[in-house]
Amino acid sequence: HISLLAERARGSGIAAANARAILRGIDEEIEDPDALAEHAAILLELDGPAAAAPRALRLLERTGRRDLRRQAYYLLLRDKIEDLDRRWDEAANDIVRGSAKTAERFFREVLSATPEFGHAQFLLAASLERLDRTAEALPLAEAAAQSEEAVEPDLLDLLARTRAAADDLEGAAEAHHRAAVLAPRDPRILRNAAVSLLRAGYLFEGTGLAQTSLSLEPDQPELREMLRVAAKKQARRRGGLRQRLRDLLPGSGR
Repeated sequence: HISLLAERARGSGIAAANARAILRGIDEEIEDPDALAEHAAILLELDGPAAAAPRALRLLERTGRRDLRRQAYYLLLRDKIEDLDRRWDEAANDIVRGSAKTAERFFREVLSATPEFGHAQFLLAASLERLDRTAEALPLAEAAAQSEEAVEPDLLDLLARTRAAADDLEGAAEAHHRAAVLAPRDPRILRNAAVSLLRAGYLFEGTGLAQTSLSLEPDQPELREMLRVAAKKQARRRGGLRQRLRDLLPGSGR
């Protein structure tokens, strides 16, 4: 029905005007994610980005799909930031190349226009971490992790690192465990998650992740050393447990 109304709305005359009016009034009746996305695209076509972007954002947020939610924020930004695509790509590359100060300025500009944009919060946090300002990066990473459209392994990896820098080893282990679940075949994510879990005392879980990471990328001598130390700790724990059990058995001399 939406496609049919859109065809009529693209025409002229009373029928087209009526179709446009109906399209603008059925937002709450649509539940299917694909239909919501189609409806948002039609509104943007009919009314233009400047007028329709806020409504399109609301529709796309209701889809629950990360790609469409992110697209919605881009729609809002294109009306506010000139040459958005080129500047975004350059800023993201600047983080990797080490020109994080430039990236920081750009993503602060983005967030001044769309403060709730989780993906931009993540990239600003990444810029600040590269500048050794992890205390500033942490609240941004925490906020981004609350945004459905931003949650991905690299964000959770960053969140874990910034938590660890704040001496929150339990929080770092939790974030890295989530990252490992989302990226079960990424040796870098698995290595970082293993290190977090081992440092937090989760020897069994950390050992499993370390072994998987090493099976995917064997040349990791530091991780192998951590695994060796963890194995010794596990052996001591088992020995202590066996001794406590013996002490509790009848005839143990107690």
